[in-house]
Amino acid sequence: MPAMHAEAPSMWLSWLEISDVDAACERVKANGGALLSEPMDMHTVGRMAMAKDPTGAVFGLITPAT
Repeated sequence: MPAMHAEAPSMWLSWLEISDVDAACERVKANGGALLSEPMDMHTVGRMAMAKDPTGAVFGLITPAT
């Protein structure tokens, strides 16, 4: 997949399957992390967001579509 931004480095992204993306995003922020993308719905895939922890590690959160 091509990079979405020219300045974005190549990287692996781990996705964590959870039951409630919105609640998890609030926990990320409450614990010193930050959202890189707001929660969004992707048709047939599920609800997802990207975040980083306080050390800068980036990860994805997803609740799969049912």
